[in-house]
Amino acid sequence: MPTYTYECQTCHKQVEQFLKMADRDNPGPCECGGTLRKLITPATVMIDGTDPEFPSAAGKWDADRLRTINREQKNLQDSGDYYPNNRHW
Repeated sequence: MPTYTYECQTCHKQVEQFLKMADRDNPGPCECGGTLRKLITPATVMIDGTDPEFPSAAGKWDADRLRTINREQKNLQDSGDYYPNNRHW
Protein backbone atom coordinates (compact mmCIF):
# COMPACT_ATOMS: atom_id res chain seq x y z
CA MET A 1 0.00 0.00 0.00
CA PRO A 2 1.26 3.47 -0.79
CA THR A 3 1.95 6.12 1.82
CA TYR A 4 0.01 9.37 1.57
CA THR A 5 0.73 12.61 3.44
CA TYR A 6 -2.10 14.73 4.79
CA GLU A 7 -2.30 18.03 6.68
CA CYS A 8 -5.01 18.88 9.18
CA GLN A 9 -6.88 22.08 8.26
CA THR A 10 -7.47 22.82 11.97
CA CYS A 11 -4.18 22.07 13.80
CA HIS A 12 -1.87 22.01 10.69
CA LYS A 13 -0.29 18.74 11.84
CA GLN A 14 1.11 16.57 9.02
CA VAL A 15 0.18 12.88 9.10
CA GLU A 16 1.32 9.97 6.92
CA GLN A 17 -1.10 7.10 6.33
CA PHE A 18 -0.81 3.77 4.52
CA LEU A 19 -3.98 3.54 2.45
CA LYS A 20 -5.26 1.68 -0.58
CA MET A 21 -5.42 3.84 -3.69
CA ALA A 22 -9.21 3.63 -3.60
CA ASP A 23 -9.25 5.09 -0.04
CA ARG A 24 -6.72 7.90 -0.59
CA ASP A 25 -9.40 10.60 -1.00
CA ASN A 26 -11.15 9.62 2.28
CA PRO A 27 -8.41 9.52 4.95
CA GLY A 28 -10.72 10.03 7.91
CA PRO A 29 -10.52 12.74 10.59
CA CYS A 30 -7.40 14.06 12.33
CA GLU A 31 -6.73 13.24 16.02
CA CYS A 32 -8.04 16.74 16.88
CA GLY A 33 -11.22 16.10 14.88
CA GLY A 34 -10.25 18.38 11.99
CA THR A 35 -10.42 17.55 8.30
CA LEU A 36 -7.32 16.14 6.59
CA ARG A 37 -6.20 17.59 3.24
CA LYS A 38 -3.95 15.59 0.92
CA LEU A 39 -0.49 17.06 0.28
CA ILE A 40 1.56 16.57 -2.85
CA THR A 41 4.98 15.25 -1.87
CA PRO A 42 7.98 14.12 -3.93
CA ALA A 43 8.18 10.42 -4.70
CA THR A 44 10.54 8.25 -2.69
CA VAL A 45 13.03 6.54 -4.98
CA MET A 46 15.37 3.73 -4.03
CA ILE A 47 18.23 3.11 -6.42
CA ASP A 48 19.30 -0.53 -6.74
CA GLY A 49 22.47 -1.31 -4.81
CA THR A 50 22.53 1.69 -2.48
CA ASP A 51 21.11 -0.15 0.51
CA PRO A 52 23.55 -2.66 2.07
CA GLU A 53 20.63 -4.90 3.03
CA PHE A 54 19.82 -5.49 -0.65
CA PRO A 55 22.57 -6.44 -3.14
CA SER A 56 22.76 -4.80 -6.52
CA ALA A 57 21.69 -6.57 -9.70
CA ALA A 58 25.35 -7.05 -10.69
CA GLY A 59 26.11 -8.61 -7.31
CA LYS A 60 23.17 -11.02 -7.67
CA TRP A 61 24.30 -11.97 -11.19
CA ASP A 62 27.86 -12.59 -9.99
CA ALA A 63 26.69 -14.76 -7.08
CA ASP A 64 24.44 -16.80 -9.42
CA ARG A 65 27.31 -17.21 -11.87
CA LEU A 66 29.66 -18.52 -9.16
CA ARG A 67 27.01 -20.96 -7.90
CA THR A 68 26.52 -22.25 -11.45
CA ILE A 69 30.27 -22.71 -12.01
CA ASN A 70 30.66 -24.57 -8.70
CA ARG A 71 27.65 -26.79 -9.45
CA GLU A 72 28.97 -27.64 -12.94
CA GLN A 73 32.45 -28.44 -11.60
CA LYS A 74 30.96 -30.70 -8.93
CA ASN A 75 28.87 -32.51 -11.57
CA LEU A 76 31.99 -33.01 -13.70
CA GLN A 77 33.98 -34.28 -10.70
CA ASP A 78 31.20 -36.73 -9.84
CA SER A 79 31.11 -38.03 -13.42
CA GLY A 80 34.92 -38.34 -13.66
CA ASP A 81 35.22 -35.85 -16.56
CA TYR A 82 36.84 -33.09 -14.51
CA TYR A 83 40.39 -32.06 -15.39
CA PRO A 84 41.48 -29.06 -13.30
CA ASN A 85 43.17 -26.34 -15.29
CA ASN A 86 44.50 -23.50 -13.16
CA ARG A 87 45.27 -21.26 -16.15
CA HIS A 88 41.66 -20.04 -16.25
CA TRP A 89 41.46 -19.02 -12.59
